[in-house]
Amino acid sequence: AMLKAIPEINPDEPDQFLKAIESVQQKLLDTCDSSAEIIISVEKDLSAFNCQPSDICANLSELKALHHRATTLLGEQSAAVLLNLPTGKKCISQSVKANGRLKAMLNVLSTNCQEKKLDINATLHARVTSLL
Repeated sequence: AMLKAIPEINPDEPDQFLKAIESVQQKLLDTCDSSAEIIISVEKDLSAFNCQPSDICANLSELKALHHRATTLLGEQSAAVLLNLPTGKKCISQSVKANGRLKAMLNVLSTNCQEKKLDINATLHARVTSLL
């Protein structure tokens, strides 16, 4: 329910999204950590669980979906913060490529998104990569 309450991000005006996510950021981080731990332990040893495989599969896929949604929101939050920085805004408004610290942060974000296969809002992703 917490994840559904967060509005879709508008890359042109990320303030509303950032405000909404700020209050649940710690919950998102906790959700990522706890669900990742459970997913890893279940995948390591399915035989350790005393329930039907179908139950495990259903619950595990739900948990993976929850984990993915939480990490995606955190990725979108990072991107929105970067786009919202004065340097980011300047780069966008003047169509100038990012450099220095902003470029390094954008590269880290981009790599994380690819490695974790996050479904980040396509417009947001395009806006972020346009700065690189």
